[in-house]
Amino acid sequence: MSTASEPIRGQVDPGVLERVEFALAAWDEFGPRVHRSIATFSVFEVWNLLVILISLGGFVHVHALTCAAWAEWLLWFIAIATVVVSGVSVFVWLKRD
Repeated sequence: MSTASEPIRGQVDPGVLERVEFALAAWDEFGPRVHRSIATFSVFEVWNLLVILISLGGFVHVHALTCAAWAEWLLWFIAIATVVVSGVSVFVWLKRD
């Protein structure tokens, strides 16, 4: 015989059931967060590799670039875009849903 304080066999404590449902919901949200992180990290890495390629390739044309009026604005654009892409990537990576 069970007393009022003991659960009857086959019944689940509501607190345990609530925690299990919470854990399952957290598990279901894990996949989309991983996919978002992978996509954001991929954009970040592609951008960084592109900037490295352009930077290294730019050394071949240093003289032409120093004489070009648009080179300064292009370099500032690349620098600002790199900071923005990096900042957004870190924000998405650290964001807790």
